[in-house]
Amino acid sequence: MNQLKVETKAHLMLVDPIALDHVWERAEMLLSGVEDYTPGKFTLPDIYEMVQRGLLQLWLCHDAVGFFFAFVTHFVDYPRKRTIRFCMAGGSRAKECLPLLPLVENWALSHGCTGGEVVGRKGWAKLLEMYGYTPIAPILFKYLRVRMN
Repeated sequence: MNQLKVETKAHLMLVDPIALDHVWERAEMLLSGVEDYTPGKFTLPDIYEMVQRGLLQLWLCHDAVGFFFAFVTHFVDYPRKRTIRFCMAGGSRAKECLPLLPLVENWALSHGCTGGEVVGRKGWAKLLEMYGYTPIAPILFKYLRVRMN
C-alpha cells in the first residue's frame, strides 16, 4: 500500500491490489451505497474484482482512528487524451479528503493523464469548484427496452 500524506489530519492511501483483502471489509462498508448511483453498472463484488485486476483504483482516506471515506478511479483513454475519472465514492467527512486531491492528480499525471473528470451527484460540482473542476455536461441515463410499435 502506498501511503501519501499532506499537511492535514486526513491521510490518503492508494490500495495496492495485492493488499486489497486487508482493507476490503471496511472499504466495502464505505462504498455500500454506490450501487444506487451506478444503475446496473457495478456491484461491490465487481469493484473488488476490478481493483484486484488493476482496472479500477481504490483510494482510502483515514486518520488515526481509521478509514472514513473511499473513492474509486479509473483511466479513460480518449483518442487525444487520457484522463482519470473519479467514478464512485462513499463514507463520511468527504470535505476532509478534498485537500488531498493534488496527490491523486499528481499520481494521474505520472500515468499519462492530462485531465480529471468526476461522475457523481450534483453536489460534487460545488465542492470541487475550488479545486479547478467545472461542470461541462451532465450524464443522463436511461434503461433501454425493446419497443414494439
